[in-house]
Amino acid sequence: MQLGTTNIKKMKSMVQNSKAKKQVQ
Repeated sequence: MQLGTTNIKKMKSMVQNSKAKKQVQ
């Protein structure tokens, strides 16, 4: 269960990073 939550957190952080990069560019 913990592994799944960490994966979700990673995916969310990656999405935020991609959004931030798009905003910067």
